[in-house]
Amino acid sequence: ADSEMAPTTNQEYSLAKKELEDTMRWAKSLPSAAQKAAFDQLKQELAGMDLGGYTPSSAQALREALDQAEALGEYPTAEEVQAAMEAMQLARTGLEADRTALQKGMSRAEILLLQAGRYTEDSLQALEAALNQAKAIYDKQDASVAEIKTAADALESAEAELVSIQALLVTRGSGSGFYAEKQTVTVAADTPQPGQRFVKWQAEGITLEDASQAQIQFAMPANAVALTATYEEIPVISVTDAASGISISGRITSQAGLSVKEFAETDAGYAEMKDFLGGQDVIGAYVISGLSYDGAVTVTFPTDPKWDGKMLTILQKRPDGSIQMSHAFAGQGNVSVKAKELSAFLIGTWQADGNGVTIEQLQKMLEDVREAAEKAQDGAEAERLKAEEAVLNARIEQKKAEEAKEAAEKAQKEAEEAKKAAEEAKKAAEEARKEAEKAQEEARKEAEEARKAAEAERLAAEKALKEAQEAQKKAEEAWKEAQKAVESIRKMLKSGKVYTIGSYKYKVLNGTAKVPTVVLYRAVKKNMKTASIPATVKIKNITCKVVRIEPYAFRGQKKLQKVVVGANVRRIRSKAFYGAKKLKKIEIKSKVLATADKNALQGIASKVTVKVPKNFQKKYQKLLAGKGAKVTIK
Repeated sequence: ADSEMAPTTNQEYSLAKKELEDTMRWAKSLPSAAQKAAFDQLKQELAGMDLGGYTPSSAQALREALDQAEALGEYPTAEEVQAAMEAMQLARTGLEADRTALQKGMSRAEILLLQAGRYTEDSLQALEAALNQAKAIYDKQDASVAEIKTAADALESAEAELVSIQALLVTRGSGSGFYAEKQTVTVAADTPQPGQRFVKWQAEGITLEDASQAQIQFAMPANAVALTATYEEIPVISVTDAASGISISGRITSQAGLSVKEFAETDAGYAEMKDFLGGQDVIGAYVISGLSYDGAVTVTFPTDPKWDGKMLTILQKRPDGSIQMSHAFAGQGNVSVKAKELSAFLIGTWQADGNGVTIEQLQKMLEDVREAAEKAQDGAEAERLKAEEAVLNARIEQKKAEEAKEAAEKAQKEAEEAKKAAEEAKKAAEEARKEAEKAQEEARKEAEEARKAAEAERLAAEKALKEAQEAQKKAEEAWKEAQKAVESIRKMLKSGKVYTIGSYKYKVLNGTAKVPTVVLYRAVKKNMKTASIPATVKIKNITCKVVRIEPYAFRGQKKLQKVVVGANVRRIRSKAFYGAKKLKKIEIKSKVLATADKNALQGIASKVTVKVPKNFQKKYQKLLAGKGAKVTIK
């Protein structure tokens, strides 16, 4: 058989030998099994690293070194493997932790610490402590990514927990000042002017539980508050006791307990007041109580029409024990008196003959009236007392005339010779009586003029009060216009305020930023099956970034099956989707998601599929692992 084979030529032999030598040389250039295993392990370690916390340039250098190692193919040489391993190790050693977020947080904290008057000292101290810790980590050359992230999160948390100090302006009341957010504040309205009563508080920047109370307490919100106490005039009304027919008019604030009782002879003080009348007949005696009123009231007593046009005496036993005497003309079956207090009243006749009343008693009454007139503060009361003084003077003159008449009559009886003198005395007495009647009529006219003057003063006072109320109303309208002008200037959003836009409630996180930021606070639409969290939302025509999902934002959404997370969301807080038991699909469009709090996915389906942007699978797998549900990244 061998003899039948074709002979090998020298050329073929040389070619085969060369191929064999090349193969042996190639085999010798291959890496050892140990070197190849170390190479593959290093590639696997680097491919599984989370590069989110490193600077973009150092992370890119590592990716390029890893890509070059992968490009070597299935059979790289030992030299190529060694060079690739050295390049990958050098790139890993050159990884630099990204301090950008920490640096920005430190800058914000420095600015906030300069605004000492806007926040409480305790919350600023907490922020300062977090800033000092952040500075120490920032200056640490070998600080790990975890250390830098922890410091940045602590700064963000301290900033979020700053307690603001807000202004409180109280108009027509006490309590104005500066208060910490959530601090309990007590505000009291000023005492109403005479004839007025408190109505309610007008509030801006807060909703009061009960604005009708003159003194209130509330927790200071995270914004300025303005409170204005409002008042109204107490109307003049008349109340009548059906049983006695007595009516009382004035600024009555409560009439529920009106009581009119008979002032009996056996009651304490009756005898004293009866003696004070000096023998006059008592035609009425009452004890009045139970009304609440502001200022003086007018009490009208019913009398027999036979007394119409005649003067009656009205005595009042005041609560302090003193007795006030007044005189008034009866008319149309009644007589009226003005009183600052309600107590016991006794109405007596005016006895023309003066029996039982001595000149000394009349003079004592005159002295009391003059003393009261000197002390009177009210003009109408002073005029009334002057009229009463004139009446008493006339009565004293009348009494003197009567005594003179009695003396003349007595003299006529004693001797006929004194008859002429008695007649002259009688004539003089008659003239004195006429003068007394004239004086009495003049006193009545003066009293009527005083009453008219008092009525004119009352009307003038009412007109002045109405003008003052109109002025106050104009001032309040001007204040409202000023507030609107201020609001039109202050266009920035209020940090911490909640706005409802579409299906969600958003809370302002930073309303003063160039692009304001908000957090998704609550889903308000019920029975949602799909929820899409936008990248931005317009509030008051201002575009805001949606950067965070708050705890329990989707609580109670039992039919929710899918959630799309917007492109600007940086953080998902604990139990954000709690209670959405059917939620099995989450799509994350954000490439800046840096934090998912512990239990961020708690309370949803036990297994959830999460779709993420390209090249973010490994990062988000690690970020979402162990947060409350088993996660499958796509």
